[in-house]
Amino acid sequence: MERLRDPRTLARYATVAVILLVIGALFVQREVLSDDDDGPLGVIDSQRPDEGELAPDFGLLSPEGERIALSDFRGKTVVLNFWATWCPPCRAEMPELQAAWMERQESDDFVVLAVDFDETAVEVNDFFQDFELTFPVVLDGGGSVAEHYGVRGLPATFFIDAEGVLRSKNLGPVFGELLPAGIAAADAAAGFEHVGDDRVGLTVGLVVALMGATTAASAFLVMRSRSRRRRSAASEER
Repeated sequence: MERLRDPRTLARYATVAVILLVIGALFVQREVLSDDDDGPLGVIDSQRPDEGELAPDFGLLSPEGERIALSDFRGKTVVLNFWATWCPPCRAEMPELQAAWMERQESDDFVVLAVDFDETAVEVNDFFQDFELTFPVVLDGGGSVAEHYGVRGLPATFFIDAEGVLRSKNLGPVFGELLPAGIAAADAAAGFEHVGDDRVGLTVGLVVALMGATTAASAFLVMRSRSRRRRSAASEER
């Protein structure tokens, strides 16, 4: 104990302590900067998702933990699809989304970006494997991005052109001609030539839109019920 009172010994200990503190601070700073470099999560732009305006940018994590932002796909037509595994019309439209994705995959000017509503990575990965889906998917835990986009029921699809401008949206499933029509409108705005075969039947489209409104309404009730249960559980925990 007497040695510790020696000024030279105390000075050496103090020097070592300062060095360790500096190294620790540098390490923490590097980690913080690294996280910042990955970019923020959630809604990034505060503007509303109005047609003819830039679609609000956001960043979310994939089931594998990779951050994906809407702006990552600038230069491509984007089909932004809000969905959930428990939503019947979402499940029904997935094969059509996959077919559109596969048809344009080699051209590298088109992407389907699926935004899952408040489910786990395991649930989403299992669903994608079962349905053999290969387009990008991100997890909207808590549903903040869906809420910002005004999504009140599932599914909901937004068609965004290569400049990032929202061209059209469909609140309900995109069965029949609704999907190719939305893609064609976004393509045309960017001057892409993938405009399909012009088989956009107005009557069929209206019928399918009505069907979509009905199924989306039922999905909305489930979505609202899940949100209420989540808030109730959070209140009980507090």
